[in-house]
Amino acid sequence: SALRRRIEDRIEERRDPRALPIPPRGPRHWPVWFGVAVCMGLARLPWPVQRRLGAIVGWLALRLSRSRREAARSNLALCLPELSEAQRETLLRENFRDVGIGLFEFARAWWGDAEPMRGTATIEGLDILQRLQAEGRGVLLVSGHFMTLEMCGRLLCDHVPLAGMYRRHRSPVMEWAVLRGRLRYASAMFGNGDTRAAIR
Repeated sequence: SALRRRIEDRIEERRDPRALPIPPRGPRHWPVWFGVAVCMGLARLPWPVQRRLGAIVGWLALRLSRSRREAARSNLALCLPELSEAQRETLLRENFRDVGIGLFEFARAWWGDAEPMRGTATIEGLDILQRLQAEGRGVLLVSGHFMTLEMCGRLLCDHVPLAGMYRRHRSPVMEWAVLRGRLRYASAMFGNGDTRAAIR
């Protein structure tokens, strides 16, 4: 049927980065293209350098983003009232530092080399996942949206074929860049509106 052909075309587009339509290149999109190029370059820096830069980015965000800082501070006070104010402030600083480092993890997962992380991750329950897939059974993995999610997905793809769902980007350039990066390791990527294609 026509619907089935459309779904199959969408699946193929979400599997092969070469099938992705080229995004617009007009002047209106140049700032995003520049940002993508910078991120791709940063993704190829040595991991120790990325960690140091990420810590600096986190420190700057802590100092400059007052609304985010106060929201995180309030959340810590509500969730961890048993800690002293000094202990919560330490957690606040560590959180912003880790968020800064996590941004570089995202870029490395999409456009860089995951080799530095491969020896540091342990996947629990991998044998169960591999057995279910060997039996031809579909498996749905659900995760919290943590900063480590992207790199964990890339490392898991070293062992099993994995497709993912994501929220589409409003910028067509960013949509193309992120999909192209994720399809380096994921077997397919589906937007949150591609439910039929994802189920197939």
